[in-house]
Amino acid sequence: MNVVTIVCIAVSFFSASLCITRALRGPTMPDRAIALDALVVVLVNGLGIMVVRDGDGLLVDAILVICLLGFVATLAVSRFTESRGSS
Repeated sequence: MNVVTIVCIAVSFFSASLCITRALRGPTMPDRAIALDALVVVLVNGLGIMVVRDGDGLLVDAILVICLLGFVATLAVSRFTESRGSS
Protein backbone atom coordinates (compact mmCIF):
# COMPACT_ATOMS: atom_id res chain seq x y z
CA MET A 1 0.00 0.00 0.00
CA ASN A 2 2.91 2.33 0.64
CA VAL A 3 4.14 2.05 -2.96
CA VAL A 4 0.65 2.73 -4.31
CA THR A 5 0.27 5.90 -2.26
CA ILE A 6 3.69 7.14 -3.36
CA VAL A 7 2.76 6.60 -7.01
CA CYS A 8 -0.59 8.37 -6.45
CA ILE A 9 1.14 11.33 -4.82
CA ALA A 10 3.60 11.55 -7.73
CA VAL A 11 0.77 11.51 -10.28
CA SER A 12 -1.13 14.13 -8.26
CA PHE A 13 1.97 16.33 -8.16
CA PHE A 14 2.36 16.05 -11.94
CA SER A 15 -1.33 16.85 -12.42
CA ALA A 16 -1.06 19.86 -10.11
CA SER A 17 1.92 21.17 -12.07
CA LEU A 18 -0.09 20.90 -15.30
CA CYS A 19 -3.00 22.76 -13.69
CA ILE A 20 -0.71 25.53 -12.48
CA THR A 21 0.80 25.81 -15.95
CA ARG A 22 -2.64 26.16 -17.53
CA ALA A 23 -3.69 28.70 -14.89
CA LEU A 24 -0.66 30.84 -15.66
CA ARG A 25 -0.75 30.49 -19.44
CA GLY A 26 -4.50 30.25 -20.04
CA PRO A 27 -5.57 32.57 -22.81
CA THR A 28 -8.97 33.39 -21.32
CA MET A 29 -10.39 33.80 -17.85
CA PRO A 30 -12.64 30.70 -18.06
CA ASP A 31 -9.56 28.61 -18.91
CA ARG A 32 -7.83 29.90 -15.82
CA ALA A 33 -10.91 29.33 -13.66
CA ILE A 34 -11.23 25.73 -14.83
CA ALA A 35 -7.52 25.15 -14.20
CA LEU A 36 -7.81 26.50 -10.67
CA ASP A 37 -10.90 24.40 -10.05
CA ALA A 38 -9.01 21.33 -11.25
CA LEU A 39 -6.15 22.32 -8.93
CA VAL A 40 -8.57 22.32 -5.99
CA VAL A 41 -9.71 18.84 -7.01
CA VAL A 42 -6.09 17.65 -7.17
CA LEU A 43 -5.41 19.17 -3.74
CA VAL A 44 -8.42 17.37 -2.27
CA ASN A 45 -7.22 14.19 -3.96
CA GLY A 46 -3.78 14.60 -2.40
CA LEU A 47 -5.28 15.14 1.03
CA GLY A 48 -7.43 12.06 0.54
CA ILE A 49 -4.33 10.05 -0.30
CA MET A 50 -2.68 11.32 2.87
CA VAL A 51 -5.73 10.28 4.90
CA VAL A 52 -5.50 6.77 3.46
CA ARG A 53 -1.74 6.62 3.96
CA ASP A 54 -1.66 7.89 7.55
CA GLY A 55 -5.02 6.60 8.70
CA ASP A 56 -5.67 9.96 10.36
CA GLY A 57 -9.22 11.24 10.07
CA LEU A 58 -8.44 14.83 11.04
CA LEU A 59 -7.77 15.85 7.44
CA VAL A 60 -11.30 14.88 6.41
CA ASP A 61 -12.59 18.16 7.86
CA ALA A 62 -10.00 20.07 5.85
CA ILE A 63 -11.06 18.18 2.72
CA LEU A 64 -14.68 19.19 3.29
CA VAL A 65 -13.82 22.85 3.82
CA ILE A 66 -11.57 22.98 0.74
CA CYS A 67 -14.30 21.35 -1.38
CA LEU A 68 -16.88 23.89 -0.24
CA LEU A 69 -14.53 26.84 -0.81
CA GLY A 70 -13.63 25.55 -4.26
CA PHE A 71 -17.30 25.19 -5.15
CA VAL A 72 -18.14 28.71 -3.98
CA ALA A 73 -15.12 30.16 -5.81
CA THR A 74 -16.13 28.40 -9.02
CA LEU A 75 -19.65 29.77 -8.72
CA ALA A 76 -18.32 33.28 -8.13
CA VAL A 77 -15.99 33.17 -11.12
CA SER A 78 -18.66 31.74 -13.41
CA ARG A 79 -21.13 34.42 -12.34
CA PHE A 80 -18.52 37.13 -12.89
CA THR A 81 -17.62 35.71 -16.30
CA GLU A 82 -21.25 35.47 -17.33
CA SER A 83 -21.96 39.07 -16.39
CA ARG A 84 -18.81 40.32 -18.13
CA GLY A 85 -19.06 38.35 -21.35
CA SER A 86 -17.54 35.20 -22.75
CA SER A 87 -13.96 36.43 -23.20
